[in-house]
Amino acid sequence: MGFFGCDYLETEGGIFTEYRCKYSRQSLDTRTVQDICMTNRHMDCADYQNASRCFITTAVCLSLGKPDNCEELSVMRSFRDDWLRNQPDGESLVADYYSTAPGIVKQIDQEADRKNIYKTIYEDYILPCINHAKAKDYAESKTIYISMVNSLKERYS
Repeated sequence: MGFFGCDYLETEGGIFTEYRCKYSRQSLDTRTVQDICMTNRHMDCADYQNASRCFITTAVCLSLGKPDNCEELSVMRSFRDDWLRNQPDGESLVADYYSTAPGIVKQIDQEADRKNIYKTIYEDYILPCINHAKAKDYAESKTIYISMVNSLKERYS
């Protein structure tokens, strides 16, 4: 899509291209796509702003084309709500994440190579965290989770 443009723009079709917002799943008309989605004005779009407020795992999964109900998000949400919050330091870890993650995602979304950044986060942190959570090795998932948040805070805050 060039140097400017929305990562959530999805195209379909052959001769007649159909445009869709990958985040909102809404059909888009050609004028909107040309005037907003394919320009640096995409950051003014309400759907883009909502997607940009997503937290790290959601932003990673969206960048990989995964839906909001994908296995990765389900496992991470369950890990957070069913195990991490019940740990002595769990609520403070979650509160810290909620206060810093939106800013981290906003910074990453401004990077030219954001798709590669999200792919690296997925491979280095999200996937190992999920695999340990699925194996019920929650302590290791927590260690990876903390490492991810601290590393990203250091780089993007």
